[in-house]
Amino acid sequence: MQDQNINLKKMKRFPLISIIILAVVNVSFLFLPLISVFGYEFSLFNSLLVTILSGVFAIRTMIYCRSEGRRKTLKELVKGLIILLLVPFIISLINSFFTGFCSFSNGLLFYFTFVFPAVIIGSACGAAALLLWERHKYIVYTLLLFAVALITLYEIYFNPQNFFYSPLFVYFSGTIYDEGLSVDLKLIFYRSANLFYFGILFFAAFFLWYKKATLKKRILLIAPFVLTAGCFVALSPYLGYSSTVRSLSNELDYRIETENFVIHFDPRVSDDEKELIALHHEYYYTELKKYFNEDVKQKIESFIFFDRKQKKNLFGAENADVAKPWLRQLYTTKDNFNSTLRHEIAHCFTSNFGGKIFKVAEWFNPSLIEGIAMAADPFYDDNYIDYVAALAFKNGYKINIRTLFEGLNFFSQNSSISYIYAGSFVKFLVDNYGIDKFKLLYTDIDFEKYYGKKLSFLIEDYKSYLSTWEADNKNEADYYFGRKSIFAKVCPRFIADQLTEAWDFFNEKKYNKAGEMFADVLKMSDNYSALTGLAAVFSQSGRKDSAIYLLKKNLNSYPGTAYFFNLQFQLADLYVVASNYSIADSIYSALQLENPNRTISNLSSMRIALKDFDTLLTIYVNGKNIDKYLILRQLNSKSYNYNSIPSVINLSEVLEENYNVFLKQFDKTLIVNSEASAYAVYKLSEYALKNLDYMRARRLAALSTRYKAEKNFSYIAQEQLKKSDWFYKNFYIKNNFITNK
Repeated sequence: MQDQNINLKKMKRFPLISIIILAVVNVSFLFLPLISVFGYEFSLFNSLLVTILSGVFAIRTMIYCRSEGRRKTLKELVKGLIILLLVPFIISLINSFFTGFCSFSNGLLFYFTFVFPAVIIGSACGAAALLLWERHKYIVYTLLLFAVALITLYEIYFNPQNFFYSPLFVYFSGTIYDEGLSVDLKLIFYRSANLFYFGILFFAAFFLWYKKATLKKRILLIAPFVLTAGCFVALSPYLGYSSTVRSLSNELDYRIETENFVIHFDPRVSDDEKELIALHHEYYYTELKKYFNEDVKQKIESFIFFDRKQKKNLFGAENADVAKPWLRQLYTTKDNFNSTLRHEIAHCFTSNFGGKIFKVAEWFNPSLIEGIAMAADPFYDDNYIDYVAALAFKNGYKINIRTLFEGLNFFSQNSSISYIYAGSFVKFLVDNYGIDKFKLLYTDIDFEKYYGKKLSFLIEDYKSYLSTWEADNKNEADYYFGRKSIFAKVCPRFIADQLTEAWDFFNEKKYNKAGEMFADVLKMSDNYSALTGLAAVFSQSGRKDSAIYLLKKNLNSYPGTAYFFNLQFQLADLYVVASNYSIADSIYSALQLENPNRTISNLSSMRIALKDFDTLLTIYVNGKNIDKYLILRQLNSKSYNYNSIPSVINLSEVLEENYNVFLKQFDKTLIVNSEASAYAVYKLSEYALKNLDYMRARRLAALSTRYKAEKNFSYIAQEQLKKSDWFYKNFYIKNNFITNK
């Protein structure tokens, strides 16, 4: 009896230690972004922690209570597991009581789906370890957890997928930039399967261990579970819980093989788009081969999804295009290829000099990984990357470049700032010291060793270079960099899901429901999408004055951000609809003067040109796309309004107008004598190239370079001329493409 009491006392020490560990870790979570919120990240990290502690607790309870019988053991085990389950929940509950919930029901659903199965999974692995080899139970337990984790690592490494489902890590959508994340039926089914599988494993191992089964019986018990797990892994691509090259190829079943690529297309992509995208692959490869001074060692496999929704379902990472250098694979959508394809191919080139099994920079340094890809594709929203970096540097968005290249500091601020500075600085190194030195740095981060200078001196040289750029428009800097990192946002996961649902209601014309949801979000956060959504609800419901009041009231909540200029523009449009043309004109004029970016400046200038036709302007602002298009054609009938031409192109494309019909309106000589006209002709060249009109694209690109603009525009115009010239001279290589439908 005394030995039993001693055993029980020893066993009870561990729950106390577990409680202390859980409490300390969860209190520390309260000071971390995202994890402090009672939601996805909180539940994810606690799920892993509770799984580990539950297994150890199950082992100790079974050992120390063995002489008490199975019922007593189970009773003690259940009591301890309930405590492990409640500790994080209570701490978060207390914290949320003082700081506020994003959504208690949403957080509870995450917690129940993630953490409740964790106690069963951990206990099952602990019981199985005890059954398999009691003498070395903790080693076996560790190996079992590692084996479960290894399945996830295997899928991420060898499969195309960027998402994963895992008993240990539960679920990851692909990247942190996909803010919207909720518990859906697919995840509930997966965790239910986890509960069923590991629940049976626990009870089978528990009862067999009590019976002191022979080695043969133990093996016979474990074998079916191993076989079942193997079958699930094999079937998971068909169930949507993983993806393989084969499963992706079944969906993206139109294949084009070029000299350097195997490209998989969704069959809905048109033949012209397939040709254009395939040729872009080869053009970018040619340019990157020159930049890196080498070929990729094998053909790159490229997956082109029809849209972001398909990409999310099959691959993960809805809002970010991705490459896996170690697989030499890249993944993008048909509408996004022209802005990201070169960047992702560049990642595949770095596999030649990347380190270890993932073929990336030392310690997965994100500033080096993304920096070299940005340097190899140095264009950002029709701007040259060094110009955008100079904008940040000269207008209040300086960052510590030294710390940017340390650890995971890349993610500590707005992603645009990190990408731009990392890319521009790496480009500076390559331009001044050559690509070969950077290749050595990539897997051995020692700047002084390879550049003969300390990093601090290299940074000073770089800052001196940025100072040579004319980039003094604070408004433009605010437009590109005045945004919050996901880590600084309030309830980003919950709000993103709420906004998606609200906009769905809006598009279904359920304005009352959409308005309620937008208003609820605004009570939690000064969210731009919710504000514009609520204003749109008011406008569509005939409450123009309410929409104007709402935007005016909240405009100054967004100083120094892109949202401020976008809201000004929307407010001006509302004044037009309300027939208050003088105020609208003053706002358009201010935006034209502020020039936060080309698009807003062009749209404002175009509306100013329409101001002499008040009725026409009202129809344009309030009209359908076809109305807008016809009005702009009328505006350009006698002479070109170059500020309107980018809008003419966009509307023609949205309306799916025949390209040859589109060209008929340009029957007058295009005169390039300003940056506005040069940019308009540049956009026409892009559109011609998109429509496989390579000769016209080259001619227009050459015309756009005639205006001696500041060097930012000169760089993008010269790049378009180089590209269109390559397409004109090399389009015939499409005849060598191998097509397999």
